[in-house]
Amino acid sequence: MEKIRHIVYFITLLQVTVAQDSSNEEFFSFDNDSIPISRIVNFVYMDKSIYTRHLYNDIYDGFINRKMWGNGSLQINISSHTKSIFSKERLKLTPDIGDFDIDLGFYRTGNILFNMNFYMKSYGYFYNDMDYVDNDDDEGTDASLDTSVTGFFDTGAFSLTFGYVNEYFTPILSVFEVTTDHFYSEYVDLMPDSLQDIYNDRYAEVEEKVFESGLLDKTDINESVPSIAFLGVSPKFGFGVIYSDYLKMVDLHVLKAYTVDRLAMDYSRIEVSPIKLFKKIYKKKSPLLLDAISYDMLFNYIGVSFDNYNDFTSRLLFEKTFYTQGFYLSTSLGSDYDHTHSVFMKKHIELRPGIVGLWGNDRVIEMGLTIGFYNYNLDYFVLDSDNLYPDRLYVSADINVYLIDKNGD
Repeated sequence: MEKIRHIVYFITLLQVTVAQDSSNEEFFSFDNDSIPISRIVNFVYMDKSIYTRHLYNDIYDGFINRKMWGNGSLQINISSHTKSIFSKERLKLTPDIGDFDIDLGFYRTGNILFNMNFYMKSYGYFYNDMDYVDNDDDEGTDASLDTSVTGFFDTGAFSLTFGYVNEYFTPILSVFEVTTDHFYSEYVDLMPDSLQDIYNDRYAEVEEKVFESGLLDKTDINESVPSIAFLGVSPKFGFGVIYSDYLKMVDLHVLKAYTVDRLAMDYSRIEVSPIKLFKKIYKKKSPLLLDAISYDMLFNYIGVSFDNYNDFTSRLLFEKTFYTQGFYLSTSLGSDYDHTHSVFMKKHIELRPGIVGLWGNDRVIEMGLTIGFYNYNLDYFVLDSDNLYPDRLYVSADINVYLIDKNGD
């Protein structure tokens, strides 16, 4: 059967995450949902390492495992903390976390690989739907203004990635630039004095605490310096590497070790995959159930030197796609269990029904809808978490067009 060579995810158009957390760290004075500033800074600053690992996984899975050639896809994600989704409040003072990922896609011409990506995260602490003018000069005057007053700071990142795909070792270079801003709305003076006071107090507190964290520089709040990440994958020898100033990783697939260097909290991890090791040793197809199940042992360390042991976690996943006459159902169920504290830290369930069919002689079109739910217990385990809230519900829709390799090689 001819193999499909394709490139994963041409555009990821929108992803929104909203959340809440409880901790006894440093809080904002106005933060009813108890999100500490260190956790917020951590969320924003993780952009580079999250992106780089995501990029690495896509490249290895796409170009090495599946030998992809060409693909265009559109994916739309909407996710939210279950308490806050689709709020209709005109005045919203509870914090929101949002992240937006626009991926302009992988392209491959011969052995040359190219990718562009835009990624943004933001922390919002004030929102007022401006459908009125109510200040000292025009008290009680109604008007319709197509705008709103918001208070937030965000980081945006743009990356360019180049690589040379070959059998022995594929070198990849990614240039990643992050900018950070704290915006002051130009419409503040249209609000009542009481709301102006709230807005100005919050703006000043957020800015001061972000300055204290080191994420922003008081002398140049918008200054940015490009970061460079080197990635490499070897299909022939079965390993991969990532090297940058914020993330270093060695990936042997049955054994993976990496460190993340960031402002709020540095950490390291060693991952061992017994089932992958079993498959590699015996080099034969596993039973159906074993093919669908993966089990990883995660050894976690606080800091980037692997010398401050924290805990041991088990990660169990069931991932399987069932096909029947052009229809399919992809399933993903999993959990992380912390053996040190004897608690479940992360649980998720995800279903993706879809349809796939031929289009001409050299293309396949695929459409799917994903519904998922994640639950996090961040009081016990915060490593690798880019979610501030313990619960997340999301819906995703996507459409893909795959190019078929007519030569079947």
